[in-house]
Amino acid sequence: MQKNTLQTLKTRLWHLPWLAGTFIISLLAAPMVLWFAGMGTGILIAIFLASLVVTHVIAFLIGLVLRGKTWRTIILLCGIALISPIFFGATKLHDAWYLHFQAVKDRFRDNLAAPIPKSVSHLEFVPLQEAFVPDLIFRFEIASDDLDKIIRSKGFRKIGVNEFIRKDDLFTFRKYLPLSEPTSFYIHEDEGGSVAILKVSGDRKKVIFRQQSLLFHTNEDWGNNLIIKKEEQKFIRQLSQTNNP
Repeated sequence: MQKNTLQTLKTRLWHLPWLAGTFIISLLAAPMVLWFAGMGTGILIAIFLASLVVTHVIAFLIGLVLRGKTWRTIILLCGIALISPIFFGATKLHDAWYLHFQAVKDRFRDNLAAPIPKSVSHLEFVPLQEAFVPDLIFRFEIASDDLDKIIRSKGFRKIGVNEFIRKDDLFTFRKYLPLSEPTSFYIHEDEGGSVAILKVSGDRKKVIFRQQSLLFHTNEDWGNNLIIKKEEQKFIRQLSQTNNP
């Protein structure tokens, strides 16, 4: 009797080890398929874990009905159980694709020109290790005529190095995101409190666009923050060492 009971359980629960494996794999894959950013982190984890439990329960119940142990049923049940990591992973891949290939084009259209002039090329976000602070900052190449049209249409005005809101602005350092000299700068302040600056190369073919909040430049608490200033100075020293081995 006991042997029959064990045999029956073994027959009905044949899929349990497979689902245990997919559950462990899903938990191990969680750091790779979740976006750990901002205030949504806890919610994302909760949604992922809840969906993981639900899909495994569904796969478990289906496995009780499909008693035949074949590769098709194994693939079916494992596929159902892995819906959560597959979905979250696909979402992350889509977001990564968008950030790498499309987002910078959307930011160009939003802030400079739509449609993007045909002469624009090598459009890309500036990596954080080069830009130091996580501002909206991207660079591109463009024909000088198209650049002049953008400057006029968006109301940029030319400023000198001494006219920056922050006198020690990183953009004023030649070795920070260097372009061919003599570089020129154009600024635009919108009603929403944002400050946009164009750093233009001497041949007017290469441009770096940066947008920050006006508070970033004028807030006294920020301006007096010695930690940030020291980090900026350290960053500038590292640039000097890199450019002058």
